[in-house]
Amino acid sequence: KKRGGTGSIDISNARVQGLQDVMYDGSPVEPTITLKLENKVLREGKDFDVAFEGDNINPGTVSVTITGKGAYGGTIETGFTILDNVAYFCRAAPNLRFT
Repeated sequence: KKRGGTGSIDISNARVQGLQDVMYDGSPVEPTITLKLENKVLREGKDFDVAFEGDNINPGTVSVTITGKGAYGGTIETGFTILDNVAYFCRAAPNLRFT
């Protein structure tokens, strides 16, 4: 196992689950994130913390920083996109005409 900062197990190669692009609905978006390191599922709050940076309500990109804690160290920088309903709809149906 790769060791991180303070002699702890490094999470930087963990598989992040629960982050995907979402449609704008006017509500704050803070997805539940799961980390899998080898065959172990790590728990938010015990094994890692999550920080959402930027506007997590309106369309755009939200940065996510996952930081190991307890027996785990290291960080993962990732993110997701809040998609604009109108722009997405127009790309999905480019030949649609409004009258």
